Amino acid sequence: MTITDSVEEVILHEGAHILDKCFTRCYLTDSNNINNCWILEGISTYSHSLQKKDGKFVIGEKKDVWELTGPTKYYELDKFCNFNRTQWDQEIRNGGSFNIVYCQTSALFRYFIQAENGKYKDMFIREAIIGRKCSSKDLAKILGVNSINDIEDKFIEFANNLYVKKISK
Repeated sequence: MTITDSVEEVILHEGAHILDKCFTRCYLTDSNNINNCWILEGISTYSHSLQKKDGKFVIGEKKDVWELTGPTKYYELDKFCNFNRTQWDQEIRNGGSFNIVYCQTSALFRYFIQAENGKYKDMFIREAIIGRKCSSKDLAKILGVNSINDIEDKFIEFANNLYVKKISK
């Protein structure tokens, strides 16, 4: 990655936070009390995949740096989807690396948009992104499963197709 690439990714990432705030009236300061930190960072991390291709802007094809490196730790989805901002920041400090949480949020966001030929995309956008119903219980309802952990193996398989370094439970 060049310096220019990383500057562009930072601009895309932070710009996505601004757009998110404008459209949903919700931002990171709201997330100390609710479990939406992963979704807020997921939107912004997914924006890293924006690229110009054949004269058009496309999103979701290019892998971002978090996906390419792979995580150094894995959180069960039930725990991960319920982090609030304080817990998120604490995990970053305890792990000593953004890689731990950003890698998983990037892949999880991409999973809900792209997995199974976009099966969850519309409901995910409507309920989780716009409606901010993104706790593990909310996501289970979106997926039509009893628990978010019911899709854990499918998510890990999906994520391992993105990552250079493979993950397991």
